Amino acid sequence: MRALYNKYKGDGLVIIGQHIGDDSQTRSLTNLKNEITTLNINYVIIQDLSQDNWYAQDSRYIPTYYLIDRQGNLRYKQVGGGNPTLEQAIITLLTELYPE
Repeated sequence: MRALYNKYKGDGLVIIGQHIGDDSQTRSLTNLKNEITTLNINYVIIQDLSQDNWYAQDSRYIPTYYLIDRQGNLRYKQVGGGNPTLEQAIITLLTELYPE
């Protein structure tokens, strides 16, 4: 995600990562901040300890990627990593024309 963000942020890509934490170590805000720094993540990460957002999205698997277009519509969902169509879907959405 870092590579995709760095490649396309100038074209309007916004990434919001979601961290749910499933034990005391991964639920620690201090540990999360340290990992964000260590991994050099420079996009927003939300900490969803109650998992309300997780369940509202009907998520069941990690990772799951959601692409939302500029009008707020869910346009793509990918469960699991390693799918080369994610980048193509990002490109497609970033190059769509929207009326002002």
